[in-house]
Amino acid sequence: MAFVNPVLKTVERAVEDSTLVSINYNKLKALARRYYKENLELPKWDAPVFPNYATDETIDFLMTGCAINFQYMDFQTKARYKTEYNSIHFTGAFGMWADLKRAVEEGVPVLDGSYLAHVKYHELYEKVFKGRPEIPMLETRTIVLREVGEVLVEKYGGHFHNLYRQLEEKQSPVRIFDNGNGFLERLTTDFRTFRDTGKHGNRKVIFNKKAQLATAMVYEKFLAFGKELFPAEDTEYMTVFANYELPKIFNMEGVLIYDPGLANKIENGIVITYGKREEVEIRANTIWAAKILQDEINKLRRGKNKVNALHVDYKLWMEGRKYKEKLHHFTPTDAY
Repeated sequence: MAFVNPVLKTVERAVEDSTLVSINYNKLKALARRYYKENLELPKWDAPVFPNYATDETIDFLMTGCAINFQYMDFQTKARYKTEYNSIHFTGAFGMWADLKRAVEEGVPVLDGSYLAHVKYHELYEKVFKGRPEIPMLETRTIVLREVGEVLVEKYGGHFHNLYRQLEEKQSPVRIFDNGNGFLERLTTDFRTFRDTGKHGNRKVIFNKKAQLATAMVYEKFLAFGKELFPAEDTEYMTVFANYELPKIFNMEGVLIYDPGLANKIENGIVITYGKREEVEIRANTIWAAKILQDEINKLRRGKNKVNALHVDYKLWMEGRKYKEKLHHFTPTDAY
Protein backbone atom coordinates (compact mmCIF):
# COMPACT_ATOMS: atom_id res chain seq x y z
CA MET A 1 0.00 0.00 0.00
CA ALA A 2 1.37 3.40 -0.99
CA PHE A 3 -0.04 5.25 1.98
CA VAL A 4 -0.73 4.50 5.63
CA ASN A 5 -2.70 6.30 8.29
CA PRO A 6 -0.57 9.19 9.67
CA VAL A 7 -2.41 9.23 13.00
CA LEU A 8 -0.22 6.68 14.79
CA LYS A 9 3.02 8.28 13.67
CA THR A 10 2.04 11.74 14.89
CA VAL A 11 0.54 10.62 18.19
CA GLU A 12 3.60 8.52 18.98
CA ARG A 13 5.75 11.65 18.98
CA ALA A 14 3.26 13.43 21.23
CA VAL A 15 3.24 10.47 23.63
CA GLU A 16 7.04 10.46 23.83
CA ASP A 17 7.04 14.14 24.79
CA SER A 18 3.99 14.11 27.07
CA THR A 19 4.35 15.78 30.46
CA LEU A 20 0.75 15.82 31.71
CA VAL A 21 -0.44 12.34 30.72
CA SER A 22 1.42 9.03 30.96
CA ILE A 23 0.69 5.36 30.29
CA ASN A 24 1.02 2.60 32.88
CA TYR A 25 2.10 -0.30 30.67
CA ASN A 26 1.74 -2.88 33.44
CA LYS A 27 -1.93 -1.95 33.84
CA LEU A 28 -2.28 -2.07 30.07
CA LYS A 29 -0.93 -5.61 29.92
CA ALA A 30 -3.23 -6.63 32.75
CA LEU A 31 -6.18 -5.24 30.78
CA ALA A 32 -5.07 -7.24 27.74
CA ARG A 33 -5.05 -10.42 29.85
CA ARG A 34 -8.66 -9.70 30.84
CA TYR A 35 -9.84 -8.97 27.32
CA TYR A 36 -8.02 -11.45 25.12
CA LYS A 37 -10.33 -14.39 25.84
CA GLU A 38 -13.45 -12.33 25.19
CA ASN A 39 -15.28 -12.39 21.89
CA LEU A 40 -14.39 -8.90 20.70
CA GLU A 41 -16.82 -8.10 17.93
CA LEU A 42 -17.42 -5.32 15.47
CA PRO A 43 -20.59 -3.29 16.02
CA LYS A 44 -23.43 -3.92 13.58
CA TRP A 45 -25.15 -0.56 14.18
CA ASP A 46 -28.49 -2.35 14.29
CA ALA A 47 -30.15 -0.25 16.99
CA PRO A 48 -33.58 1.20 16.03
CA VAL A 49 -32.00 4.62 15.42
CA PHE A 50 -30.08 3.31 12.38
CA PRO A 51 -31.40 2.19 8.98
CA ASN A 52 -32.12 -1.54 8.82
CA TYR A 53 -30.81 -1.80 5.26
CA ALA A 54 -27.51 -1.23 3.43
CA THR A 55 -27.99 1.04 0.43
CA ASP A 56 -26.66 4.33 -0.90
CA GLU A 57 -29.06 6.09 1.47
CA THR A 58 -27.40 4.25 4.35
CA ILE A 59 -24.06 5.77 3.36
CA ASP A 60 -25.68 9.22 3.21
CA PHE A 61 -27.29 8.70 6.62
CA LEU A 62 -24.18 7.50 8.42
CA MET A 63 -21.90 10.11 6.89
CA THR A 64 -24.27 13.00 7.60
CA GLY A 65 -24.73 11.85 11.19
CA CYS A 66 -20.99 11.47 11.74
CA ALA A 67 -20.42 15.02 10.50
CA ILE A 68 -22.45 16.29 13.48
CA ASN A 69 -21.49 13.56 15.93
CA PHE A 70 -20.09 15.65 18.78
CA GLN A 71 -20.90 16.93 22.27
CA TYR A 72 -24.19 15.82 23.74
CA MET A 73 -23.71 17.06 27.29
CA ASP A 74 -24.26 20.57 28.58
CA PHE A 75 -20.97 21.00 30.41
CA GLN A 76 -22.52 23.53 32.81
CA THR A 77 -25.57 21.56 33.90
CA LYS A 78 -24.06 18.12 33.09
CA ALA A 79 -27.40 17.20 31.48
CA ARG A 80 -27.22 14.86 28.47
CA TYR A 81 -29.31 15.44 25.38
CA LYS A 82 -32.47 13.33 25.26
CA THR A 83 -35.09 12.83 22.59
CA GLU A 84 -38.00 10.51 21.85
CA TYR A 85 -38.35 8.29 18.80
CA ASN A 86 -41.15 5.75 18.35
CA SER A 87 -42.10 6.19 22.03
CA ILE A 88 -38.57 5.32 23.20
CA HIS A 89 -36.21 7.81 24.83
CA PHE A 90 -32.67 8.00 23.48
CA THR A 91 -29.85 10.01 24.99
CA GLY A 92 -26.50 11.32 23.81
CA ALA A 93 -25.31 10.27 20.37
CA PHE A 94 -28.19 7.83 20.00
CA GLY A 95 -30.52 10.78 20.52
CA MET A 96 -28.93 12.57 17.57
CA TRP A 97 -29.18 9.46 15.39
CA ALA A 98 -32.83 9.03 16.43
CA ASP A 99 -33.57 12.63 15.45
CA LEU A 100 -31.89 12.17 12.09
CA LYS A 101 -33.81 8.98 11.34
CA ARG A 102 -37.12 10.55 12.35
CA ALA A 103 -36.42 13.53 10.12
CA VAL A 104 -35.75 11.25 7.13
CA GLU A 105 -38.95 9.34 7.79
CA GLU A 106 -40.90 12.59 8.04
CA GLY A 107 -39.63 13.74 4.67
CA VAL A 108 -37.11 16.34 5.80
CA PRO A 109 -34.35 16.18 3.10
CA VAL A 110 -31.47 16.12 5.62
CA LEU A 111 -29.44 13.74 3.45
CA ASP A 112 -29.53 16.07 0.44
CA GLY A 113 -26.65 18.50 0.07
CA SER A 114 -28.77 21.09 -1.71
CA TYR A 115 -31.00 21.30 1.38
CA LEU A 116 -28.16 21.23 3.86
CA ALA A 117 -26.25 23.98 2.05
CA HIS A 118 -28.97 26.45 2.99
CA VAL A 119 -30.42 24.92 6.15
CA LYS A 120 -31.25 27.34 8.92
CA TYR A 121 -30.94 27.03 12.67
CA HIS A 122 -34.68 27.29 13.25
CA GLU A 123 -35.34 24.50 10.72
CA LEU A 124 -33.04 22.11 12.55
CA TYR A 125 -34.55 23.14 15.88
CA GLU A 126 -38.15 22.68 14.73
CA LYS A 127 -37.89 19.80 12.26
CA VAL A 128 -34.90 17.69 13.24
CA PHE A 129 -33.55 18.04 16.77
CA LYS A 130 -36.80 17.88 18.67
CA GLY A 131 -35.44 16.82 22.03
CA ARG A 132 -35.62 19.33 24.83
CA PRO A 133 -33.68 21.12 26.17
CA GLU A 134 -31.97 22.09 22.95
CA ILE A 135 -29.18 19.87 21.72
CA PRO A 136 -25.80 21.40 22.64
CA MET A 137 -23.96 23.43 19.99
CA LEU A 138 -26.93 23.59 17.60
CA GLU A 139 -25.55 26.75 15.99
CA THR A 140 -22.28 24.94 15.33
CA ARG A 141 -24.14 21.93 13.95
CA THR A 142 -25.99 24.26 11.59
CA ILE A 143 -22.72 25.69 10.31
CA VAL A 144 -21.22 22.22 9.89
CA LEU A 145 -24.20 20.94 7.91
CA ARG A 146 -24.18 23.97 5.66
CA GLU A 147 -20.47 23.51 4.95
CA VAL A 148 -21.05 19.82 4.26
CA GLY A 149 -23.95 20.61 1.96
CA GLU A 150 -21.90 23.08 -0.05
CA VAL A 151 -19.14 20.53 -0.66
CA LEU A 152 -21.61 17.79 -1.51
CA VAL A 153 -23.29 19.99 -4.11
CA GLU A 154 -20.03 21.21 -5.56
CA LYS A 155 -18.20 17.87 -5.77
CA TYR A 156 -20.54 14.96 -5.20
CA GLY A 157 -23.90 15.64 -6.79
CA GLY A 158 -25.38 16.49 -3.41
CA HIS A 159 -24.86 13.09 -1.74
CA PHE A 160 -22.15 11.35 0.26
CA HIS A 161 -22.69 8.07 -1.53
CA ASN A 162 -21.38 9.66 -4.73
CA LEU A 163 -18.00 10.05 -3.04
CA TYR A 164 -17.88 6.28 -2.76
CA ARG A 165 -19.27 5.72 -6.27
CA GLN A 166 -16.75 8.11 -7.82
CA LEU A 167 -13.92 6.19 -6.21
CA GLU A 168 -15.51 2.92 -7.28
CA GLU A 169 -15.21 3.98 -10.92
CA LYS A 170 -11.45 4.41 -10.47
CA GLN A 171 -10.63 1.75 -7.87
CA SER A 172 -11.60 -1.85 -7.41
CA PRO A 173 -12.02 -2.30 -4.56
CA VAL A 174 -12.45 1.16 -3.06
CA ARG A 175 -9.59 1.75 -0.64
CA ILE A 176 -9.72 3.53 2.72
CA PHE A 177 -6.17 4.78 2.21
CA ASP A 178 -4.72 5.20 -1.26
CA ASN A 179 -1.93 7.76 -1.38
CA GLY A 180 -4.38 10.59 -0.73
CA ASN A 181 -7.21 9.21 -2.86
CA GLY A 182 -8.77 6.79 -0.42
CA PHE A 183 -12.26 7.19 1.00
CA LEU A 184 -11.11 8.42 4.41
CA GLU A 185 -8.50 10.69 2.87
CA ARG A 186 -11.08 12.34 0.64
CA LEU A 187 -13.19 13.06 3.70
CA THR A 188 -10.38 14.89 5.46
CA THR A 189 -9.31 16.70 2.29
CA ASP A 190 -12.71 17.90 1.13
CA PHE A 191 -14.67 18.45 4.35
CA ARG A 192 -13.43 20.75 7.10
CA THR A 193 -15.53 19.01 9.71
CA PHE A 194 -13.68 15.72 9.15
CA ARG A 195 -10.23 17.27 9.64
CA ASP A 196 -9.22 16.86 13.26
CA THR A 197 -5.70 17.91 14.17
CA GLY A 198 -3.85 19.56 17.03
CA LYS A 199 -0.35 20.67 17.91
CA HIS A 200 2.00 19.36 20.55
CA GLY A 201 4.83 21.79 20.88
CA ASN A 202 5.65 22.63 17.29
CA ARG A 203 4.52 19.29 15.90
CA LYS A 204 1.21 18.57 14.23
CA VAL A 205 -0.84 15.75 15.73
CA ILE A 206 -3.51 14.10 13.60
CA PHE A 207 -6.58 12.48 15.17
CA ASN A 208 -9.34 12.49 12.50
CA LYS A 209 -11.82 10.97 14.91
CA LYS A 210 -15.01 11.63 12.93
CA ALA A 211 -13.48 10.67 9.59
CA GLN A 212 -12.27 7.35 10.95
CA LEU A 213 -15.54 6.69 12.76
CA ALA A 214 -17.60 7.50 9.67
CA THR A 215 -15.52 5.15 7.54
CA ALA A 216 -15.73 2.42 10.18
CA MET A 217 -19.49 2.75 10.60
CA VAL A 218 -20.10 2.46 6.87
CA TYR A 219 -17.77 -0.55 6.67
CA GLU A 220 -19.32 -2.26 9.71
CA LYS A 221 -22.92 -1.57 8.76
CA PHE A 222 -22.53 -3.02 5.26
CA LEU A 223 -20.45 -5.92 6.58
CA ALA A 224 -23.38 -6.88 8.81
CA PHE A 225 -25.36 -7.34 5.57
CA GLY A 226 -22.60 -9.39 3.98
CA LYS A 227 -21.21 -6.55 1.88
CA GLU A 228 -17.56 -5.51 2.16
CA LEU A 229 -17.27 -1.91 0.92
CA PHE A 230 -13.54 -1.73 1.68
CA PRO A 231 -10.85 -4.42 1.84
CA ALA A 232 -10.63 -5.79 5.37
CA GLU A 233 -6.87 -5.26 5.39
CA ASP A 234 -7.39 -1.49 5.04
CA THR A 235 -9.07 -1.40 8.45
CA GLU A 236 -5.79 -2.67 9.96
CA TYR A 237 -4.34 0.80 9.41
CA MET A 238 -7.03 2.59 11.38
CA THR A 239 -6.82 3.69 15.01
CA VAL A 240 -9.40 3.98 17.75
CA PHE A 241 -11.55 7.09 17.72
CA ALA A 242 -10.25 9.44 20.39
CA ASN A 243 -13.32 10.82 22.13
CA TYR A 244 -14.52 11.22 25.73
CA GLU A 245 -15.33 7.63 26.69
CA LEU A 246 -12.06 5.90 25.80
CA PRO A 247 -9.75 8.03 27.95
CA LYS A 248 -12.30 7.81 30.76
CA ILE A 249 -12.21 4.02 30.88
CA PHE A 250 -8.41 3.94 30.48
CA ASN A 251 -8.08 6.30 33.42
CA MET A 252 -10.49 4.24 35.52
CA GLU A 253 -8.42 1.14 34.75
CA GLY A 254 -5.22 2.90 35.79
CA VAL A 255 -3.82 2.86 32.25
CA LEU A 256 -3.85 6.63 31.75
CA ILE A 257 -2.23 8.61 34.55
CA TYR A 258 -2.99 12.32 34.73
CA ASP A 259 -0.92 15.10 36.23
CA PRO A 260 -2.60 16.16 39.54
CA GLY A 261 -3.70 19.49 38.10
CA LEU A 262 -5.25 17.86 35.04
CA ALA A 263 -6.88 15.16 37.17
CA ASN A 264 -8.43 17.86 39.34
CA LYS A 265 -9.91 19.60 36.30
CA ILE A 266 -11.49 16.40 35.04
CA GLU A 267 -12.82 15.34 38.43
CA ASN A 268 -14.43 18.75 38.96
CA GLY A 269 -15.80 19.22 35.45
CA ILE A 270 -13.56 22.17 34.60
CA VAL A 271 -13.51 22.84 30.86
CA ILE A 272 -10.32 21.89 29.02
CA THR A 273 -9.86 23.86 25.82
CA TYR A 274 -9.71 21.95 22.54
CA GLY A 275 -6.19 21.94 21.12
CA LYS A 276 -4.44 22.82 24.38
CA ARG A 277 -1.53 20.61 25.43
CA GLU A 278 -3.47 18.72 28.08
CA GLU A 279 -6.31 17.89 25.71
CA VAL A 280 -3.94 16.81 22.94
CA GLU A 281 -2.03 14.59 25.37
CA ILE A 282 -5.21 12.93 26.62
CA ARG A 283 -6.23 11.93 23.11
CA ALA A 284 -2.74 11.05 21.85
CA ASN A 285 -2.04 8.78 24.81
CA THR A 286 -5.47 7.18 24.43
CA ILE A 287 -4.77 6.23 20.82
CA TRP A 288 -1.29 4.94 21.63
CA ALA A 289 -2.48 2.94 24.65
CA ALA A 290 -5.22 1.37 22.53
CA LYS A 291 -2.65 0.37 19.90
CA ILE A 292 -0.50 -1.30 22.56
CA LEU A 293 -3.59 -3.00 24.00
CA GLN A 294 -4.43 -4.32 20.54
CA ASP A 295 -0.90 -5.67 20.09
CA GLU A 296 -0.88 -7.30 23.53
CA ILE A 297 -4.22 -9.01 22.91
CA ASN A 298 -2.95 -10.37 19.61
CA LYS A 299 0.23 -11.65 21.26
CA LEU A 300 -1.85 -13.53 23.82
CA ARG A 301 -4.05 -14.96 21.08
CA ARG A 302 -0.95 -16.31 19.33
CA GLY A 303 -2.06 -15.19 15.89
CA LYS A 304 -5.59 -16.60 16.14
CA ASN A 305 -8.68 -14.38 15.81
CA LYS A 306 -6.61 -11.23 15.58
CA VAL A 307 -8.24 -7.96 16.58
CA ASN A 308 -7.73 -4.51 15.13
CA ALA A 309 -8.49 -0.99 16.32
CA LEU A 310 -12.17 -1.31 15.41
CA HIS A 311 -12.62 -4.24 17.78
CA VAL A 312 -10.70 -2.50 20.55
CA ASP A 313 -12.55 0.78 20.13
CA TYR A 314 -15.95 -0.87 20.38
CA LYS A 315 -14.95 -2.79 23.49
CA LEU A 316 -13.58 0.29 25.24
CA TRP A 317 -16.53 2.44 24.18
CA MET A 318 -19.01 -0.08 25.57
CA GLU A 319 -17.03 -0.33 28.82
CA GLY A 320 -16.99 3.46 29.20
CA ARG A 321 -20.75 3.70 28.73
CA LYS A 322 -21.27 1.46 31.78
CA TYR A 323 -20.01 4.26 34.03
CA LYS A 324 -22.18 7.20 33.11
CA GLU A 325 -21.79 8.73 36.57
CA LYS A 326 -18.03 9.03 36.07
CA LEU A 327 -17.03 12.37 34.55
CA HIS A 328 -14.89 12.43 31.44
CA HIS A 329 -12.89 15.46 30.38
CA PHE A 330 -15.03 18.41 29.30
CA THR A 331 -13.90 19.86 25.97
CA PRO A 332 -16.41 21.81 23.87
CA THR A 333 -15.57 21.01 20.24
CA ASP A 334 -17.13 19.83 17.00
CA ALA A 335 -14.25 17.37 16.49
CA TYR A 336 -15.68 14.64 18.74
